Amino acid sequence: MRHPDAAAEESIGQRIRRLRLERGLSQRELAEPGISYAYLSRIEAGQRAPSLKALRIVARKLGVTPEHLETGAPVSLAVARELRLTDAELRLRVNGDLPALEATFRQLVDEARAEGETWLELRARVGVGLALACRREVREAIFHLELALSSGSVSALARPDVYETLARCHASNGSSDRALELLDAAIAELERTAPDEVVTLARLAGARAAIVGANGNGGTGAREALAEALERAQTVPDPFARARTYATVASGHAGADPAATLALRRRAYGVLDAADDVRELARAHLLCADLLLADGSVDQAGPHLDRAERLLALGGDALDLGRLRTRQSRRAVEAGDSEEAQTLALAAAELLKDDPAEQGEALHALASAQAAAGDLDRAEKSFRRAIEQLATGRRWREAAGAARDWASYLRAAGRTDEALEAMDRATVLSIRGMGAEARRSR
Repeated sequence: MRHPDAAAEESIGQRIRRLRLERGLSQRELAEPGISYAYLSRIEAGQRAPSLKALRIVARKLGVTPEHLETGAPVSLAVARELRLTDAELRLRVNGDLPALEATFRQLVDEARAEGETWLELRARVGVGLALACRREVREAIFHLELALSSGSVSALARPDVYETLARCHASNGSSDRALELLDAAIAELERTAPDEVVTLARLAGARAAIVGANGNGGTGAREALAEALERAQTVPDPFARARTYATVASGHAGADPAATLALRRRAYGVLDAADDVRELARAHLLCADLLLADGSVDQAGPHLDRAERLLALGGDALDLGRLRTRQSRRAVEAGDSEEAQTLALAAAELLKDDPAEQGEALHALASAQAAAGDLDRAEKSFRRAIEQLATGRRWREAAGAARDWASYLRAAGRTDEALEAMDRATVLSIRGMGAEARRSR
């Protein structure tokens, strides 16, 4: 393993030679029009300094950046600044060392300005303001945050935290009128550009109501506005809809305002990342409930389904919610509540209408609920539809399971011949499934 300081001790020529040898390339293989074999040989020997054009050609062929060839650093200076800024932003959110963070943000403001990195400078400026606000240095925080807002690239949709923090600073500094003016402008901007983003609207309305209430003015209008915003937020849009809102607004800034575009897209990715985590955890609970239901452990499956429902309320799509309702229906059947089971299965079938195989699972649950209620005629139709859809989707094991369940209900009702017929169907489906499995394993 190379010593960490080794890269700094290498000359450019030595670094090019080492990377070339590590990749198994000869000097002739690395050379091309614009950088001859002889020129490359002199660079490696330290007899010539490479031109910028030569550095770019060699860097491309070696799979590194020109900055890496020049400095030995694993990433470019611009990427390194981005990493430092992102780390500082993260530590600010989790209560890091505020004086140290403020100093880091200030240094990044200076570096980004010197390099002409406008968006990085703006983010670092916001970081300075937020760190100062956390330290109760409200006057200086106001200066930096107002300066950031004056750029026109900090939108209420992408950075509602900036508007909230700046409004609180103005209010604590005795300028409640300016605080309310900021929040009113932010809310108006959202209503104009993203009226469906009800979560952020409710958030800003809450900040406004808090400032009005702290002034002791009664705040009836602010309370009513907050109540209205919360009512609109009763049905929170799914994360994909929220991300589409951010993307749509970002498209309106594309080209004209790259800083605003980047901020909105970062927020869209953040929403989707959080939703992915929630959804995968919900799916894990659904899987655990599946295994417990298959084992007959109905009581133990219940808490997992309850947790999955709470999680999917924050970010589930129709497919996930349909799967949940199917499993809840199965639990209700096992618990002896056939009426509730039918209601849940019908809801699942509607949610899963665009996925016939998954809808087959819902119809299997519906058929079981109908059979448990003694309505064998309706159950037969549902079982047949379930088996057909599952088989069409090559869900052989599930189709065979539905046929076996139907046979069990028929046998219990004394319809022996029909039960035998259903078991024969289950056997055929199982054999098809084993054949398909064997072909996949070859």
